[in-house]
Amino acid sequence: TLKEAKKAVYWTLPITSALVFGMTLSGLAMYSKYYNCDPKLAGDISSNDQLMPHYIMQNLSKYPGIPGLFIAGIFSAGLSTISAVQNSAA
Repeated sequence: TLKEAKKAVYWTLPITSALVFGMTLSGLAMYSKYYNCDPKLAGDISSNDQLMPHYIMQNLSKYPGIPGLFIAGIFSAGLSTISAVQNSAA
């Protein structure tokens, strides 16, 4: 119903806002870390796609479990996308 649809939109708004805030915050953190030293030009990474994992390993590897949690998040996002594609194709 229309009432339930509005309720769903109202529930997704804060969640989406929190996700956007988190992504913006992580981008600003990487920018503040690397604003005068580009890891790609320094040869630490070979692609711009490697910047976030490089940042995680360089700054958060001292905390046990954080790099593994990051990798688990990457795999879960990939599997979620694959399952959505397979469900829509069925």
